[in-house]
Amino acid sequence: MSFYRRREHYAQGRHDAFESCEGALIPLFGTSFKLSDFSNRTLEAINTQWEPAGRNPETAWDWAEIMRKYDEPDRFDAAIWTGDDRLAGVFLGVTTSESLEIRFLEGDPREECPLTGKRALIAVDASSRYAQARGKLEVRVRPINSSLERLYVDVYQFIRCEPPNQEPYFAKRV
Repeated sequence: MSFYRRREHYAQGRHDAFESCEGALIPLFGTSFKLSDFSNRTLEAINTQWEPAGRNPETAWDWAEIMRKYDEPDRFDAAIWTGDDRLAGVFLGVTTSESLEIRFLEGDPREECPLTGKRALIAVDASSRYAQARGKLEVRVRPINSSLERLYVDVYQFIRCEPPNQEPYFAKRV
């Protein structure tokens, strides 16, 4: 399969995962949101909506550089939007032979974001759906963020893994 056909195939898989995630979580949350591919519109919203609000220095990723660095056809990137064209979150996952690994996740720094407390679940749910469609065995979250460990382990049922000679990560079967 050519590079462009593969990219098209993976893009369709992302959109299927987006629609499935929205269909499952919107009724649960009672709050509407929309997932889309990362785009120039996303970068513009980070600059115009998030920068003036003061991003968290621990998670204020250089998204333009991340997208350049991880320019793989099967990466799983997404922007989370609310109904009023507000950027609520951005995340990126990469595939390995057996998993989809969420490497970057950042949420809207403004206090009144309607998806506060829900963005990680959206990222995990959508990533799990994409991983499953791709035949992956698990979703991983790396690097470990100690302040979110209880969320991933206690609420989302991830297991903390500490393989020898590797950074630890959270993992969950899909």
